[in-house]
Amino acid sequence: MDMYSKCGGLEDAWKIFESAEEFDEVSMTVILVGLAQNGFEEESVQVFVKIVKNGVVIDPTMISVILGVFCSDTSLALGKQIHSLIIKRSFGSNYFVNNGLINMYSKCGDLGDSIKIFSWMPQRNLVSWNSMIAAFARHGNGSRALQLYEEMRLEGVQPTDVTFLSLLHACAHVGLVEKGMEFLESMAKDYGIRPRMEHYACVVDMMG
Repeated sequence: MDMYSKCGGLEDAWKIFESAEEFDEVSMTVILVGLAQNGFEEESVQVFVKIVKNGVVIDPTMISVILGVFCSDTSLALGKQIHSLIIKRSFGSNYFVNNGLINMYSKCGDLGDSIKIFSWMPQRNLVSWNSMIAAFARHGNGSRALQLYEEMRLEGVQPTDVTFLSLLHACAHVGLVEKGMEFLESMAKDYGIRPRMEHYACVVDMMG
C-alpha cells in the first residue's frame, strides 16, 4: 500500500485498503498521507472520519496530515472538532499539530483562533513563524505580517523562501511596493535565497 501511494497509484492503494479486514494505525496513516499528498482533500477527510469511528489510535502525524488538507472550502466546524480531539489526546504541545491548527484556522477564515494558537505555543519553530506570517498575509493584515517578521528576526530565526513569499503577499495586499522590493533584494543579498517564479508573480501583483 505504501508503494502504491508513493507512486501515485492511489486507486490500487484504496482497493487494498478497502479489502483489508482490519484497520490498523499503519495502513490508515499510509492511505491518509497518500490521499493528502496527491490533493484528494475530501477523500482524506472521509478516511480520517473513518479512522476515528473505527477506534484506531490517533497520533500527531495523522492530525497534522488532515489539518494540512484544509482550505477555504473546508468546514470550520470540522476543524474545531479536530481541535477538540487534539485537546483530549493532549497533542497541544506538538509543533506540527499547532502549526497545522494555525493554517487550518486561517484558511477557514478564523484569523483570531490562529493568533490564539500561535500566542499559546510555549515554543515555536520556523514553520510556526511562517504559518502565522502567512495567516496575516492571507487575511490582508500586511502591517501585522511585517511586524511579526521583525519579531521573528529578533528571536534569531532565519527566514526562508516561504517566509519571503508570505511577506511579498502581505506587501501586495497593502500596496507597499517599495518595501516589497526591499524584501526581494534582501532574499539574495542577505540570505542567499534565490527568488522563484512565485516570488516574481507576487512582485507583478504588487506592482499592479
